[in-house]
Amino acid sequence: MRSPTASPVAVHHQEEIPYMLLILAIILLIIAIAGGVIIHPILFALAIVALVLFFSGRRGAAV
Repeated sequence: MRSPTASPVAVHHQEEIPYMLLILAIILLIIAIAGGVIIHPILFALAIVALVLFFSGRRGAAV
């Protein structure tokens, strides 16, 4: 009788999926950034400035 555990081939295939999704996400991010620059550079620049201000904001500031 066969054991109910997964075969090594199935485990190997499951480990590849997160890496494939990560690569796909990076490619889509690059396409989105390129599209933002091409379509409207001023909005893209404002978005970058907003991200920089958001992440470099003062810690513990009252809202």
